[in-house]
Amino acid sequence: MLTADIDADRSIVTFRNEDNKTELTISTAPLSTVEATPAAHLIPSPGAKAETALKQTAEIITSLTNTNSYIHIDFPDVISICASAAIRIIRFNAGDDPSKAFSDALAAQGINPSCYDRALINIGAPANIGLAKVTSLVTIVQEAVQDDALIIWGLALDPQQKDMGITVILAESEGETAAHETAKKELTTGKDTQMMQEETMDTPNTPIRFLDLIGLDNEQLKDFTIRLNGNKPAWFDVLDAYYSSHDELMEWVFIKQWPGQQVKGAFKKKKVLQFIQLHQEDPTKWLFIGAFEVLGEYQKEDGTVAYDYREIPQYAPLDARAVVYYKKSQGPTQLMNDMGNYKLRNRFLETMTLDHLSQSPISSLPFPGFENVRLTHRQLVAAVRNDTWKTALGNVQAVYLQTDRRTGWHYVGSAYSHKGAEQGLLSRWSEYAYGDHSGGNKRLKELGAKYIVDNFQYSILEIFDMRALPKDIINREHWWMDTLSSVYHSEDEHPHGYNSVAERNSDNPVE
Repeated sequence: MLTADIDADRSIVTFRNEDNKTELTISTAPLSTVEATPAAHLIPSPGAKAETALKQTAEIITSLTNTNSYIHIDFPDVISICASAAIRIIRFNAGDDPSKAFSDALAAQGINPSCYDRALINIGAPANIGLAKVTSLVTIVQEAVQDDALIIWGLALDPQQKDMGITVILAESEGETAAHETAKKELTTGKDTQMMQEETMDTPNTPIRFLDLIGLDNEQLKDFTIRLNGNKPAWFDVLDAYYSSHDELMEWVFIKQWPGQQVKGAFKKKKVLQFIQLHQEDPTKWLFIGAFEVLGEYQKEDGTVAYDYREIPQYAPLDARAVVYYKKSQGPTQLMNDMGNYKLRNRFLETMTLDHLSQSPISSLPFPGFENVRLTHRQLVAAVRNDTWKTALGNVQAVYLQTDRRTGWHYVGSAYSHKGAEQGLLSRWSEYAYGDHSGGNKRLKELGAKYIVDNFQYSILEIFDMRALPKDIINREHWWMDTLSSVYHSEDEHPHGYNSVAERNSDNPVE
């Protein structure tokens, strides 16, 4: 449970977690005067007193994060929007013309939304709200702010509510706090914001029927096939392929007949909802990857028969973000599910429920916190390109682990800000994502880029804030090398590490 403490004398509100650890400080003073990180500069509404504005802010943010919503906003979301920024808070009712209501609310506070590069949106709505209506409200804000703005949104449904109430936090990067400046004198680092711990939004206990959520009723669903694409190690990692070889994967999920085999993937309808199994070990969780029109079929040179297709745009906002729960009945593989079948159609309508909805496609990957990050190389490439993951990885220093899944060998590394570098773990992992993927390590380079792509896994052993000294991080890196026996010694009968003796013995930051 998040709590907020207001210090009227210092004009700040401090948000703390259950362990009483400060997560965020919001002040009505500019960030350059604030001795705390991460922090945000609240600009009150015209005529509002600072203390009143802080009280309202405390109530709004604790309400957003402590409410058990359908699409939940948690505190790391608030941090990712507000940290190191000047923020404005707008609340309004949508009424009959949500666009005008938003414009009027902005005008009342004299706000030019095009200045803002981040926005958090929370929508309170009646229980019968449709997905199209919700996304249209998000689009109104999205089109008003900067084109490349980071947008995070949540949805709370209330059967008693008649109109839609919207809360918007607009954020404009302001710079660094006084604490940052102090840290700079000790270390050549830059910004010091808290890491974002988790982006995946959990749903409440009441199941949400997925097909209801996307606006397909019993009659409309008759026009669809639902294809449930498995994820078996004997084939390839389907989820991995979604991020690394998207076009090839989409071709695979539209195959009708493999060479020399019976027809297994015939579409009886002209529309299809495509899902892929999220985890190889769990046959009940499925990642929604889109709705499509089936245009016709063609044959490849090797004899494979596949379909041409076109995506249906209205469902695209949920691509690779919605994870559903569906337990197949006993019997055949059930790859193709014809919704013209009354019994099968009702089974899907009643039992396919929303497991969680993520704010961006990469976060459909399990991300319960930095301590549980575990990425294949292909997923790593997707992560360092994703704005939300970049924010998280770029605001921590770390000791990390590379694991060769084929041999079990380890490589322990560290990522720290040095000589002006300000992107922490993001900078280091970006080096592994591109080039030869070796990061300059001789033994990794000898393996070759393709081997690393196919076999390596990346995780985080320990994290540090951006003020931690390189020597302290290096000491922990050495401790982990010793603990995991990741140093290669030529005299060992069975060596099992990629770290060199020189890396273990060096106490100096890498130049």
